[in-house]
Amino acid sequence: MRQIPNIFPDGVYATGLNIKWQDGPIGDEFNGASVEVVLRAAAARLTQLNEKQHSIYNMKAISYINSAIAALDNRTRDRFNRGVLGTEHE
Repeated sequence: MRQIPNIFPDGVYATGLNIKWQDGPIGDEFNGASVEVVLRAAAARLTQLNEKQHSIYNMKAISYINSAIAALDNRTRDRFNRGVLGTEHE
């Protein structure tokens, strides 16, 4: 049976899952998880599962997740180059 997570503005909750989302720019202290961190965790888990039992579906999912991470990393680089990284400006 598939779980449906409870999604709230500040986080996502389900059995075995409790994500508090990053709230605003990253500062000196932890203020929650970024989407990039959650995607990297999902890719790492799929990689572990795939090492135990290879699946083309896992490989496709890992590839898609890595593409999403690359797009978000490009966004971060762009924000850094424009001098708006760490602010709420797009």
